[in-house]
Amino acid sequence: MGFVLWEGSHGRGGAYAATYMQGFSSNLLLGEGADGTAPSADHASLVARELTGGKWGNYIFSYKPGAKGKAGNIAAFALTVRTVKWQKHQAILFTDQTGVIRWTTKNRAQTAKDEPIDSLPGL
Repeated sequence: MGFVLWEGSHGRGGAYAATYMQGFSSNLLLGEGADGTAPSADHASLVARELTGGKWGNYIFSYKPGAKGKAGNIAAFALTVRTVKWQKHQAILFTDQTGVIRWTTKNRAQTAKDEPIDSLPGL
């Protein structure tokens, strides 16, 4: 899933912030640019190209950046992954700048108050 490729602020998101000195990205366009295009703040090649369209297989990826600070940096984000069609008992995942992956099976917006992934039964 996408979180393996994103890895919260401690992985890909943090790499973006350190490389481009802009905090977190303003969008999910962190995949590869056009063939031969060097990585940039717009196409940093940090996540799989399939994720940048917002849908991969049977999953929808939703990325929401936080507000820009005085210096123009984005200090927060929220990333959710859910199935295209909600199914009872199907985990919906959430992460933010803390790097903690959270889950719920409820058909609602995910939040930082949901349970951490290590509490997911069968994991």
